[in-house]
Amino acid sequence: MSEPTTQDPAEICTLPPDGMEDRLTWIKREILPHAVETIRLEKGLAFELAEVPGLVEKVDRLVELESDCCSSITWRRTESSKSDQVRLEILGVNPDAQIFRSLKVPESVPEPQIRRFGKAAGFGLLSSFVVCCVLPIAAGALLGTATAPLAGLDGPGPLAAGALLGGSAAWWWLGRRNSRG
Repeated sequence: MSEPTTQDPAEICTLPPDGMEDRLTWIKREILPHAVETIRLEKGLAFELAEVPGLVEKVDRLVELESDCCSSITWRRTESSKSDQVRLEILGVNPDAQIFRSLKVPESVPEPQIRRFGKAAGFGLLSSFVVCCVLPIAAGALLGTATAPLAGLDGPGPLAAGALLGGSAAWWWLGRRNSRG
């Protein structure tokens, strides 16, 4: 069996232009709203889709339709590594083809970015708690009525500002630390 080529599906589709536009509209309406990740494969793309009732049947129908009009491209639904997702693979295509760029499906977020965000958010909440709760209470207990102006720090504005500033500082610091290795 010969090795599949990587091509632009729009260039080899046997549907008339209005038929292809109708198919893309259907895909954007019925399939892509459930996309949670796009994965570049060696010779194609995979879409991870959040499993919802009726989605498997729609993906199977898409695979059937696309296999008919784009027979030199392999379309298949496969098992996802995540139990609550469906995987659609398209093999033998150029993953950088304009038709895929126009779909606007989310790319995967690298795991280190997710961990960095989680740490920054946690630090932001912690700093907000310290500045807006612990500091006024501790200062009031130690210094008495002279710290009355600190009582205004317990409102939603200062809490949000403290969380945002603390989280932003942690995001910046973690980024610099990670870039140093």
